[in-house]
Amino acid sequence: MVKTDIEKFDLTQIPLSSEKRIGSIFREGEIKYDRNNWRKGVGNLKYQLERANHALKHLKTYIHLLEHGEYIGELKDGKREDDLAKVGWFVATQCEIERLEENYEDSDPEPKLENDTNKEEEKQKEEKVVKENVFVKALKAL
Repeated sequence: MVKTDIEKFDLTQIPLSSEKRIGSIFREGEIKYDRNNWRKGVGNLKYQLERANHALKHLKTYIHLLEHGEYIGELKDGKREDDLAKVGWFVATQCEIERLEENYEDSDPEPKLENDTNKEEEKQKEEKVVKENVFVKALKAL
């Protein structure tokens, strides 16, 4: 194998069962709040801290279960919540929020995506070329 053939990440190592559990939390949120509601956290520190605190509650609930064999979390329809999947949901969404915030400006209502940034750079280059051409034509006219 050539070194360039090695990806920086390997999605095949993420267990499908874990993805399904975390995916069920996304579905739960979609039904309760709306699809991709978690994106409201981009540029919103209060939201992010609230979600981090909630994830920490689920992690502590799971740790208590491991240490004491007693579930102290909420029961839904007689079943315990999937606390680890809820922590995984937070980690996944927070990673994406951080990525989106790299291109986020407070003045923009929506985060800028990578393609938008590239388009803006191209537009600025085109405007610069046009200005340079106008300047060259003006010099030649003298």
